Amino acid sequence: MIAVKSVDMSGDDDLSEINKEIEALADGEICPQLVQYYGSGTVGRHLLLSMELMHGSLDKLKPLSEAAVAVCMREAIIGLTFLWTKYKKFHRDLKAANILYSLRGEVKLADFGCVRSLMGSTARMAQTYVGSPYWMAPEIIKNKPYNQMVDVWSLGITAMELITGKVPHSRLVPTLAMAASLEKPEPRLGTQYSANARNFVEKCLQKDPSKRKTIQGLFEMTYIKNAGRLDGWLPSKAFKAGNENKKSSSKSKSKNKNFGGKAKGGGIMFGEDLKQEKERKKYQYTAYRRSRPEIDDI
Repeated sequence: MIAVKSVDMSGDDDLSEINKEIEALADGEICPQLVQYYGSGTVGRHLLLSMELMHGSLDKLKPLSEAAVAVCMREAIIGLTFLWTKYKKFHRDLKAANILYSLRGEVKLADFGCVRSLMGSTARMAQTYVGSPYWMAPEIIKNKPYNQMVDVWSLGITAMELITGKVPHSRLVPTLAMAASLEKPEPRLGTQYSANARNFVEKCLQKDPSKRKTIQGLFEMTYIKNAGRLDGWLPSKAFKAGNENKKSSSKSKSKNKNFGGKAKGGGIMFGEDLKQEKERKKYQYTAYRRSRPEIDDI
């Protein structure tokens, strides 16, 4: 199966640039920790994204055990590393809702609407005010130039979100939450959590970007190095939620729609199998586009 997601871009004047970013992701190298995109088009001011179908987002599973979060953080770090080094982009909107999972235990970064290029004259620093308030790095809130280290801050907030079930300052409205991020000390996990998990969060959540752990440094931390297998972290509620979603899917008015044939099963795909699956689904989306003449190319 594939998913076709409709995104209302009425308030965005740069629809063509966003489409180019998505097409670059669709045509680029394959990373098992990034949701695969197969193509895009528009209907009016709606951007249609053909993408890999996943089971759900991590925000529906929180809180998770520290061990489960370690697996998710490891996969997110691998995805970010690929995004930074291969695509030369950073995410800028990392949070549990934008990390998807499958019932095979795969964990993948998604929703690249805020992705920013690291190429060209803005390779080192960006200044656009984007992201989700509760996960937003202090330098973005201050409207200062920033780089990919904003993703490290968001990763730390996401780790706290998944472990505790909520983000820091969640009781505050977004504007007050952003002010609290600047005025109060960096968020920390309580002493009821393990030293390894607390240390991981602390290294991510430093107001000074230069003091945050590098992505490679995070990968080498004990909390991440001890993370378990992909096929062993999912809680039972993930499967229960999946059954409930299947029962209600026919009645859903969601903007996400599924098209096409059967997904390739039998475990997680890598290498040539993954490439062949990607090509098959891109062909599948092309056939869908031909059946919808109202969808325009940009």
